[in-house]
Amino acid sequence: MCGIAGLFDLTRKPIAVQDLKKMSDIIKHRGPDDSGISLLEENPERCLFTRDYNTISQTKPYYAGFAHRRLSIIDLSVNGVQPMPDKTNELWITYNGEIFNYRELRTELESCGRTFRTQTDTEVILQAYDEWGIHCLDTFNGMWAFAIWDTKSRRLFVVRDRFGIKPLYYTFKNGTFAFASEPKALLCLDQISHDPDNRAIADYLVHSRVDCFDWTFFSDIKRLEPGCYFDIPIDGQSLPEPKRWWNLAETLYTVSENGSEEQFLELFRSSVKLRLRSDVPIGTCLSGGLDSTAVVCVARPWLTSSNQKTYSAMYDSSFNEDESKYIDEVAKFTHLENYPVYPSAEDLLKHIEEFIRFQDEPFVSTSQFAQFKVFQTAKNNGTTVTLDGQGADEALAGYQYLHHVYVAGLLRSNRFGKALRELSAFRAVTGTSYRVSVPAVIGGLFTHRTMIRLANRYDPGRSISWIKPDIVNSASSINAPESPGSLDWLNKRLYELFTVSSLPALLRYEDRNSMACSVEARLPFLDHRLVSFMFSLPPEQKIRDGWTKHIMRKTLHGIIPESIRTRTDKIGFTTPEARWFRQDLLPFIRNTLNSETTKKRGFYDIPKLIYLVNRHASGKINASKTLWRALNCELWFRQFID
Repeated sequence: MCGIAGLFDLTRKPIAVQDLKKMSDIIKHRGPDDSGISLLEENPERCLFTRDYNTISQTKPYYAGFAHRRLSIIDLSVNGVQPMPDKTNELWITYNGEIFNYRELRTELESCGRTFRTQTDTEVILQAYDEWGIHCLDTFNGMWAFAIWDTKSRRLFVVRDRFGIKPLYYTFKNGTFAFASEPKALLCLDQISHDPDNRAIADYLVHSRVDCFDWTFFSDIKRLEPGCYFDIPIDGQSLPEPKRWWNLAETLYTVSENGSEEQFLELFRSSVKLRLRSDVPIGTCLSGGLDSTAVVCVARPWLTSSNQKTYSAMYDSSFNEDESKYIDEVAKFTHLENYPVYPSAEDLLKHIEEFIRFQDEPFVSTSQFAQFKVFQTAKNNGTTVTLDGQGADEALAGYQYLHHVYVAGLLRSNRFGKALRELSAFRAVTGTSYRVSVPAVIGGLFTHRTMIRLANRYDPGRSISWIKPDIVNSASSINAPESPGSLDWLNKRLYELFTVSSLPALLRYEDRNSMACSVEARLPFLDHRLVSFMFSLPPEQKIRDGWTKHIMRKTLHGIIPESIRTRTDKIGFTTPEARWFRQDLLPFIRNTLNSETTKKRGFYDIPKLIYLVNRHASGKINASKTLWRALNCELWFRQFID
């Protein structure tokens, strides 16, 4: 796990080594263990590597270069330093991520006659690329963003993993293509504007959306989308469009009812076991929910009590967000060592500028602060790698409201009897009354776009009347992604959550929060084999008899504590922000949103916004997420734009 950056001037103008150094320095938190740069051109004999930027003479002009910050995970020796060349200097790589099946691939490559100098997965990528070309990507099980300077094929190859677990941002200006793991590294370059992208701001304020498209909050910076790559000719004159190398829709298949539970457990165990490969200590994030508990308990046989540490966010028992009783049950069940952290409003206020700077772009709630504190606690206790549960909710319908979407799908397909039975079962399982469920099911009949519009209009806590009309009008339309025609109503909604409206943002938060603390986060539910299987399941394997995640709950019987297997509520790394915004943070919110700086920004109708603050403070409505968007946007402007 690392930080990467690179420059390639397509007009053959010399790049500045100092620019590579600046880009590397500002993402040092991603890789504090080592660093290096390579200067590149089409003649491999002239390509060079150095750790010391000051030793490079600018009298020899180079028009391409890579920078790398290393967090040592596999092969801790100097052999793993990057940017790494092949034996002939014809291929160079700068790489962020992990290829978990690198040992199996190494064996396969050795059977092809290849020999290795290191024990790293980095060299496996280089050799696999040299042996199989772009098709090597199909063999990788992992998470990655990497760039390869290929003098053999005369191209720069830049690629991102299937789901976008690892980030990659880029810009193309004045003939120079630049890329990096974080936008802040690109903002170091003099030619890159700090102007905001108004589309992103409008989408965030109006629709609560981030990381949905290839654009970012910075007008000059884009993100390479998941499963995509650049193939840039060394002797080209313009930047080609990115191409897609992987598509979830093309991996779906028919899963039979018989044996599907065994197949799920086999795939999940295989994924967890692969993600335990490390030369540094591994821990697990534990919220007390179904997903993180599953990861902890399935990993348990391969980890001894002395090296399986778990990390959790807890609160005072008077807070609804506290999950300490479930966390304690998992600790007793597995005899592991748990390290809790207690996020507070005071701590958030103290570190809010630093926290916003690490995230690079605005985010939708303060829950990310709890996750940040968990990773910070892990690092402080000697853990460099963690396992986490992201991705299960979006693939297996873990959010409770998706039950209503499922019932709506039954109604749309004229399965009225089953729809009524599911509504009754949901009431029995969760205690949700028909008065709440029936309107929710009616809402589930509509598209996500319509639901957002209705919520913005009729939910007082989500009102957008405080946003100036010109901002509202510049927000993009909420079109769902094109999903495979074979998917049913529920899986279409899950496909949208997975590819656009939920998971991409969660992965950005996970990456920034973990890497801010120099911790590598691994996500077993995002093994591509498991994801394809989960999306191939019929809806009845995901929701049945009032329960979400049916197949997972059934499979984990006896593997996790029963009280957690049968939990119906969902919290996760959440903060009690509604209470914080009524108490400890209220003066800060009022002062910030009512300041002259915010007024001059021109985004908000300040009297209406302050009215919303007062209604929330009085307890009449819960507008905490709405107020956070307004606050976060303003603080982000002050940090990155002003």
